[in-house]
Formats: sequence, C-alpha cells, structure tokens
Amino acid sequence: MTYFTCIELLGAEPSDYEALTEAMTCAGFSATIPSKKKDVYNLPRGVYRCQSQRTTAAVLAVAREIANATNFKNEVITIPTLGARWYPNEDSAKAGSTSLES
Repeated sequence: MTYFTCIELLGAEPSDYEALTEAMTCAGFSATIPSKKKDVYNLPRGVYRCQSQRTTAAVLAVAREIANATNFKNEVITIPTLGARWYPNEDSAKAGSTSLES
C-alpha cells in the first residue's frame, strides 16, 4: 500500500526540513511523487510518500520517531493514498490532476 505522511515541525524554518527529509528518505520515504506519465513532482515541504506492507499505524510510528528526533514539537499524520488526486504547482505541472494510484 502507498501512504502519505505529513509532518509539521512546529516553530521550524524551511531549512530545518532538510535533515528531516534526509532521515525520512533513509527510512524509505520519498519527497517526490511520480505521475502515470513518468513525470516526477516534488511534494510540498513536510509531505512524504512511501510504499509499505506495514499498517498505517506502523508507518505513522516510524515517521513520528523521525520527527521526534528533530527536537521540534511536531504533528504527524499518515493516510493511505488509495483514490487520492493531487494538483501540482502550475509552474511544474501539466494541466489537470495527477493520479496517485500506483
């Protein structure tokens, strides 16, 4: 199953997300998303995608552990992407929505 996880680091600057993204990547998350047409888009800051056989709760637990390691207070949500649709930024996207189903 594919999941989205969104992490907000409370009081953080944009540069504080660099270490978070590196740690999330090492744990199997990605800050990008492919379209069906093989284009790759950057997700918004603090949003990550992962494919895992784990439960939603298990994926959330991994993300929360990484978020806690930043020493910022944080909020974390993990949801399955099944049926999700996304409109990337106009400057980097083709017209229309992008299917997230894989």
